[in-house]
Amino acid sequence: MRSASRSAQIAGDRVEITVPLSFRQDRIVYLGKEAVRADVLQERVRQKMESAAQKDVFLRGDGGVNLQEVMEVTDILKAAGVEHVGMVTKSPGDR
Repeated sequence: MRSASRSAQIAGDRVEITVPLSFRQDRIVYLGKEAVRADVLQERVRQKMESAAQKDVFLRGDGGVNLQEVMEVTDILKAAGVEHVGMVTKSPGDR
């Protein structure tokens, strides 16, 4: 069983990418809360993965984002050295 502090540390180390609906126009995603252009995303994520014990990223697409856009970002993440990309969804009550 994990200690509360270890669980908090894991949650704090968790790398999350959000693909907003505006991605198709401006090519910007969010790395946590920071806006990052798609053309520099690979390098930014690669830097984060260097020190990460687990090379996992959680990817969320806003409503209206199509599969092609999500897969484009997934390809960038894989090129950055991400081993596993988990898809995050919102439950119907999380609006």
